[in-house]
Amino acid sequence: MYNIIVLTTGFFEHRYYVDSGFWRVQLERGEDFYEPIMISIFAFLCNMGYTLGWLTEVFIKRSLTYGPKMFRPGLYFTLVWVFLPTTIWVIIAIFDIVKKLF
Repeated sequence: MYNIIVLTTGFFEHRYYVDSGFWRVQLERGEDFYEPIMISIFAFLCNMGYTLGWLTEVFIKRSLTYGPKMFRPGLYFTLVWVFLPTTIWVIIAIFDIVKKLF
């Protein structure tokens, strides 16, 4: 379930990231807007976060409620990182618009 949620939101975030930032950048022929290898690295880091969440259960006394309780905060933490690049582009665009107005 975790991977499906992160993959789905990552797909839509990536699409919005390219759409929101692409118009602001002048690329030379053969250049990429983003580093394609970063997608693989990010997927690895998301799964590392999931695995580290599982490892925290090792140090907690046996509880059937700990894992389900920690799933949601861990997922939200990951989704913050998923949406960070687009959030940065949107903030930059807002500052550019405000700067042009004044």
